[in-house]
Amino acid sequence: MFIINRHITIIIAQLFAKKMGQDQFGNLYFEHKKHVISTGKKKRFCIYNGTPESSRVPAMFHSWLHYITDDINAIKFLSKYSWQKDHTINMTGTEKAYKIDKTKIKQLHYQSWRPLKIK
Repeated sequence: MFIINRHITIIIAQLFAKKMGQDQFGNLYFEHKKHVISTGKKKRFCIYNGTPESSRVPAMFHSWLHYITDDINAIKFLSKYSWQKDHTINMTGTEKAYKIDKTKIKQLHYQSWRPLKIK
């Protein structure tokens, strides 16, 4: 069902927008053919490959979506610094989520926050 809906959405997007690019996760990026009257800019949007989760958008495509950069083709040629990690999606709520070692919590004398009781 989702695959059919995604294909229909892509077809409709191609009627009213221009495909601008695709990232390593298979997300497609589009820009409307007409300018928005109030802003004077063309609306930009993403069609996700899979679950629509904003953490699936890599940083450079995020900058294009938010008008920080206008040249989407330059994104592919940007050099990556040695300290930069590859983009990963948000794993919260999955088995791959970060879990702190409980022995470290005791070593750090960690206490969880508790709200004040209101009388």
